[in-house]
Amino acid sequence: MAEALAHAPQTAFDLSRLFNRYNLQYFGGQLRPSPGFRLRFTHAYKTAGCFIYCRETHVDWEIRIARHLLDHPRALRGTLVHEMIHMLAHQQYRQTGDVRYLDRSPQAGKPFINKGHGAFFLAELERLNSTHPELGLSVFSSTADPLYDRDRIPPARLLVVHIDGGDRGMIYRLHPEAPLSWITLCDTAYCLHGTTSSLLLEVDDSLAEGFPQLRRDNRARRNMKLRALRHFNRVLSDLFSASGTICLRTDKAHLSTTPDTPAALFEAA
Repeated sequence: MAEALAHAPQTAFDLSRLFNRYNLQYFGGQLRPSPGFRLRFTHAYKTAGCFIYCRETHVDWEIRIARHLLDHPRALRGTLVHEMIHMLAHQQYRQTGDVRYLDRSPQAGKPFINKGHGAFFLAELERLNSTHPELGLSVFSSTADPLYDRDRIPPARLLVVHIDGGDRGMIYRLHPEAPLSWITLCDTAYCLHGTTSSLLLEVDDSLAEGFPQLRRDNRARRNMKLRALRHFNRVLSDLFSASGTICLRTDKAHLSTTPDTPAALFEAA
């Protein structure tokens, strides 16, 4: 396995070679991709990987892997194998017609987490983790997982929008490739919530997971719902108390609405 991790794949062709290697090593060559199946990298940040298939025929279309995983070979391996389990499930369904392979609903007495992650998937995950513990497979991916090289994960930036004078609010993750513009962020806050009362925080990447991410220009996405974050003040307090959190910019109004925030964090604002 050391050889597979020594050279990170740079192209879809390299990804295909990893797929073929893992197919033999972990699945005994069971996976037989449908005609036209492809593997490709994406610029996604929130989704490490996904398996795409035809909903009518369950034919394999593609597996997508987030390009940023090139910096984390073990996470890339785990993500690709995770998606290959999904691919195997749909192959087994095509061959047998047994819908239980698709893990659409719970089976009596067997574990079930959500659609696609039920009895079959979890049994395969347990088998692989048992026979190949170096995989460290999990149902959900997080940059806090030991598969990620923490030294290679840059901090994330969050736009904190205060609503109704600070009693309510929402937090958005900035796109890591977007140019940083305070004017743009205030405009985004106003378009979403009718206010420019905002903070810009820099936090550990693992703390930013779960917050909705802005577009590549740090504008609002079309499908974003105008809502307030539950337990906003408690979440914000936890962010400030976390190690490494820095307030990069504020409109100063928040000094009175967040009294527990260390004043030193605002010195560079």
